[in-house]
Amino acid sequence: MVSWHVWTVMANRQKRINEFLSELDGIEEFLYPMAEKEYNTKRGKKVKKVPIYANYIFIKYDHNPDMLISINNCPWISGYVGKCSAEEMIKIKSQDQSKYEELASVEQLEPGAVVKLVGTPFVGWEATVVDISGKTLSVSISILGANRVIKCSIDDVNVQSR
Repeated sequence: MVSWHVWTVMANRQKRINEFLSELDGIEEFLYPMAEKEYNTKRGKKVKKVPIYANYIFIKYDHNPDMLISINNCPWISGYVGKCSAEEMIKIKSQDQSKYEELASVEQLEPGAVVKLVGTPFVGWEATVVDISGKTLSVSISILGANRVIKCSIDDVNVQSR
């Protein structure tokens, strides 16, 4: 029976994975959902595509041992996660090619949420949301054993799932 399945993949290998899956017989469809994210640079604004579900790809195929072996032969696909329902795929497909700002809205954030900083001098650091004021967040980070509160924009964080 043909259905959607979720696999984990290596980061930044979408192009090679797409080529590999396109050549496989038995794959009906695959999806690596991306969203357009706007970044402020010194030269103005830049639009870049970012994955919505980083390191996950959705593949529609008949789940049998031969297909599992074929897909596992791809060096950039690392593991099988599980089956994905049709209702979930409808939601995922509706998110594909949308604006990142629409997906990561302030409504998803609340005090106590864990975020990863991406647009501050503390890039890559995890922080905890302390306060939300419009599009401005106050987040707490641990520096040298002490918690410090910094202010940043909603665009400067990625929501972490825990």
